[in-house]
Amino acid sequence: FRRKMSALLLQLVAAACLAACLLPTARGLNNGLARTPPMGFANWNGFGCNYNDTTFRETAKAMKTNGMLAAGYDTLIIQECITPAGHRDPVTGAPQPDPVKFPDGIKGLCDFIHSLGFKCGIYTDVGPETCAGYEGSFGFEKIDAETYASWGVDFVEEDSCHHPTLEYKALYTRMRDALNATGRWALDVSSNSSSTNRILHVRSRPGQCVSVGTKRRQSVAHNWRHLRPGPCFMAGHAS
Repeated sequence: FRRKMSALLLQLVAAACLAACLLPTARGLNNGLARTPPMGFANWNGFGCNYNDTTFRETAKAMKTNGMLAAGYDTLIIQECITPAGHRDPVTGAPQPDPVKFPDGIKGLCDFIHSLGFKCGIYTDVGPETCAGYEGSFGFEKIDAETYASWGVDFVEEDSCHHPTLEYKALYTRMRDALNATGRWALDVSSNSSSTNRILHVRSRPGQCVSVGTKRRQSVAHNWRHLRPGPCFMAGHAS
């Protein structure tokens, strides 16, 4: 009986690995980026849109003081509710974040985050609007990537609400390539909120891309006990 169970488990593991390998991800390269899962703070699950510049400054200071930065929690992601819909520069098309929420702009906030030793992340969407109805990046990938680079952004999370009727791989590739073209190293984590409940991650640096596997969207919460990660691969290495 034990031998039969062992054989069955091996078959299930092999099937799961095969399924993970067949997911529609961008081609992974062993380029040295994100050797371990990025860890840190993102506001959405705890605060939603009810946050501002001060929220991140106080969080960064607290995380440095209490030892979380030293323990590897080194990324702060400004997540959702950043640029009101339609708020773009009329000439360049660059996104214009909420000036009340970000009185020093995103660059000013990222500069502060960097000064404490953290990486600065930002959120956008492959569609024209984000999940909360703020400005997305569809059709503006190039100028958005260039703007993020000018702000000193290290990490881009790209959601898929209100996405156009295009293949996800093609949609996510647009921002990946735009980030690569800036010449600035960037980690692009693309969230696939499709009916499959999978999150597709695409990690980029100039000219290259690394992809990892999936998590169940409905399991993600601001309580670590709710996290049940699925298979996660980067260039042949479990991460």
